Amino acid sequence: MDNEKTILFLDVDGVLNCHTITETSPSGMIGIGDVQLNFLKELVDETNSLIVLSSTWRLEFDENFNPKTDDAKYLIEKLNEKNLKIYDMLRKEINHYDSRGTQIVDWISEHSQFKKFLILDDEYFDYNKLNLKKYFVKTNFYGVGFNKKAIKKSIYKLKQQKEMSD
Repeated sequence: MDNEKTILFLDVDGVLNCHTITETSPSGMIGIGDVQLNFLKELVDETNSLIVLSSTWRLEFDENFNPKTDDAKYLIEKLNEKNLKIYDMLRKEINHYDSRGTQIVDWISEHSQFKKFLILDDEYFDYNKLNLKKYFVKTNFYGVGFNKKAIKKSIYKLKQQKEMSD
């Protein structure tokens, strides 16, 4: 049942990759790390999660989630290698007044059937200002991106959410 699922708002750069990744995307950008992808798969499986793409990589897709670029196709292929799928994406508009945090809040309010969520990102954006800190798991582009420590932190934050809703 979807309402029992956790939503993972997924950034790509700094979460699924980091500065040490040598693989590149078709356009020459830093590619997706297999180690980080394995950790994401572990978290998705362990928490019964759906992925909502919050990354600017979402701009590489059309409104029906079809890849418009080779980089988008590459992302889908990498996710497919681990049997991971994108459930949804944040809106395309990206501007100073309609920040990533605001778009996450809007998405949550439009999908109220989901009771738990996490934000996986390497940047703070406006998460603190919007009271999203307790849902936010920060990774580090100049570290290793998504890792075992981030999985543990994610599971801890989800358990806290469960206790709050009981």
